[in-house]
Amino acid sequence: MDPNAPRLLVVDDEQGITEFLERCLDAEGYRVATASGGWEAAQLVEQAGADPFAFVLTDLRMPRGDGVELLETIEEAAGPKPAIAVMTAFADMHPAELFGRGACAFFEKPLDIDDVLVRVKLLVTPLATRWALPATAMAPSYKLNLTFGDYAVASRRGELRLGRGGFFVATEGGQPKVGTVLAFTLTLGPRVLSGHARVAWARPGARHGFHPGLGLEILGLTPDTLAFVLGELAHSPQSYIPLGLKPTNVA
Repeated sequence: MDPNAPRLLVVDDEQGITEFLERCLDAEGYRVATASGGWEAAQLVEQAGADPFAFVLTDLRMPRGDGVELLETIEEAAGPKPAIAVMTAFADMHPAELFGRGACAFFEKPLDIDDVLVRVKLLVTPLATRWALPATAMAPSYKLNLTFGDYAVASRRGELRLGRGGFFVATEGGQPKVGTVLAFTLTLGPRVLSGHARVAWARPGARHGFHPGLGLEILGLTPDTLAFVLGELAHSPQSYIPLGLKPTNVA
């Protein structure tokens, strides 16, 4: 086993599932640890030290610390965070809430192991490499062009919020469906952010005071946009795809 291979943590209270995933991920060359609940997993993540986990795959419902608690614990911890994906047989959490709590993906049980392996390989890839995919590798079916006055103001107003894997952007009128791959251009004063993204979740109308808009998972960025986004994340990393903020009166 390559000692420099990404280190993964699988969390589930069903031993058969953790053993199956451990075998599949080990066969892909990853170093794999397992835990039977969120409390044990949180301890393993905290004690990882100089050999941190690159990825955590956790069940949502577990008696000894559920996946939501684990998400919150990791999200509140200082320092770099592993990518976290959730497995669940329940549809009682909206994708926006999972992404807003820090999850980077969710898988419905019974698992499609091929889908899991593809997503894990993508999500353990460093952002600078993952987001520099050539535009010719994608086929966007929708174009999103929006203009804001200024990045800082739009962010404070809750119109645009950046996270570790994507961003929330306020929109009005018709919206593309969840799963749509789109090309986006966001004009922020003299700055233009552009690239490709996938619609991870949508809020068609204002809800609880929040802007209507889209949660977009970044797929690829132009070089200037990539440099800007990585710089912003270095200063204030947030949830994978933020829920956004309630509107303010900032001019």
